[in-house]
Amino acid sequence: MTTIIFNAEIVTTSEIFRGYVVINNEIIEKVGEGIPDTGLINSCIERIDLGGDMLMAGVIDTHVHFRDPGLTHKGDMQSESKAGIAGGVTSIIDMPNTKPQTTDFSNVEFKKNIADKKSWANYGFFIGATNDNANELIKGNYSECAGVKVFLGSSTGNMCVNDTEIISLLAEKLPEDVPMAFHAEDEEIIKRNIEIVKKDSKDLPIDLHPEIRSREACLKSAAVVKNIAQSSGRKCVLLHLSTKEEILLCSGIENLFLETCPQYLMFDCSDYLKKGSRIKCNPAIKEREDKESLQDSLKDIISVISTDHAPHLMEEKIGNVLEASSGMPGIQFSLRLLLSVTDPKTVTKLMSANQARIYGISKRGEIKPGYFADLIRIKYKPSVIKDAEVISKCGWTPYNNMTVNHEVVTTWVNGKPVFDNGVFNPANRCPLPLRFCRQS
Repeated sequence: MTTIIFNAEIVTTSEIFRGYVVINNEIIEKVGEGIPDTGLINSCIERIDLGGDMLMAGVIDTHVHFRDPGLTHKGDMQSESKAGIAGGVTSIIDMPNTKPQTTDFSNVEFKKNIADKKSWANYGFFIGATNDNANELIKGNYSECAGVKVFLGSSTGNMCVNDTEIISLLAEKLPEDVPMAFHAEDEEIIKRNIEIVKKDSKDLPIDLHPEIRSREACLKSAAVVKNIAQSSGRKCVLLHLSTKEEILLCSGIENLFLETCPQYLMFDCSDYLKKGSRIKCNPAIKEREDKESLQDSLKDIISVISTDHAPHLMEEKIGNVLEASSGMPGIQFSLRLLLSVTDPKTVTKLMSANQARIYGISKRGEIKPGYFADLIRIKYKPSVIKDAEVISKCGWTPYNNMTVNHEVVTTWVNGKPVFDNGVFNPANRCPLPLRFCRQS
C-alpha cells in the first residue's frame, strides 16, 4: 500500500520546505520538494493533502517511566503510550525502576512482551545497574536494549549505585558503543540537606525541595559523570539537567551528551507557590536563571530533550516536601510546549534526530527515504492545556492552564495513522521493538 502526503511544510534539522512524502507500507519511499506530479499522486492508493500544515518526524522520548509492570495503578504501557501518541511521540524508551526492577535481560524481555501487547508507540528499554549485576550487564546483548541506566542518587525505586568500582568497571567493560545514562545527584549531600531542613523547618513546604535536591548535589555528581566520560571514552548521557553550572561544567565533551526536560524549561522555583507538589521532581526545579540558561543552550549545547514522564496519582502527591511523591507526567504535551520555546528545526533535532543518533536507534528520527514512517501532522492552533484532556492514567498535568500554539492533528506509527483529529484507531496499532545499531 502506498500513501502520499503532500502540500506539507516538511521539517528537518536543517530546513523547512514545502513538499511531499511517499510511504510504502511502513517505510518512507520518497521525499520531494514542491508539488508532486499528477502521475505520482494518482499512483498512490491514499492521498493526504496537509493544506500547508507542518509534517515532522515522530518524537522519540528516551526517558519515560510507564510504571508497567508492578505500578500500574498510576500508569501502564497502554495508557501512557496513548498519551504519547496524542502528543506526537511515536517511540519511547522506558526506565528500569519498575516492579520487578529491570536489572537483568530476562526482565527486559518480560517488559518487551508487555509492550508488544499494550503499547501504541514503538518501544525500547534501559537495563538498570545495581551494586551486584555488573557481570550480567557486561555479557549482555544490546541490539534490543537502549543502554545502562545508573542512579548515582536515590529516586523512585531506590536503585542508587554507590560502589564507584562497579561504575568504573561498567564504563570499561560494557560492549562497545552501549551508552550509560546517569541520574546524577549526590546521595550524601541529599541526606545532609534533609537533616538540615528537618531541623530548621516545622512545616517542610514543597518549595524546600531545591534546598534538599540542591545544585551542589547535582554539580558534584555531574563532575563524576564527566570524569567517567573523559576517562573511559564511553558514550555517556547526563540526564535531566536542571542547573546552569552543569551546562558550563559538562559542555564541549564529545562523548558526553546532555539531556534536559520540559519542566526545567517551563518552570522555576517561583512556581512552587502556585503549582506545589505538581512540579516536585528529581532533580528539583531551581532558579529562573537556571531555566533561562537551559533555554539559551537549546541550539548549541543541550543534546536531547526527553520528558522523564513519571505519573503519580494526585493522592500520592499529597504531603510535605518529604512525603509527596517526586515525578510528573509530561509526554502528552512535551512537543507542543517545546514549539512554544524554540523553533521547529531545533525541536526536531533535540526530540527526534539526536535521540536516534545518540542511542543508535535504527532508521528512525528523521524524514528520509528508507526510514520508518513515524510522522506527525502539526497545525498552528493556540489553545490552553487542561487537566480534563489528560490521557495518562493519573489524570492531571503540571502544565494545566498553560497556553500552547500548536496542535497534534495526526500521528503515524510505522506508516499507519493511529491517531487522527482526537481519535485513536485500534485497527492501525502497529508498534515495533526499537532496534539499536551497535559497533560490536
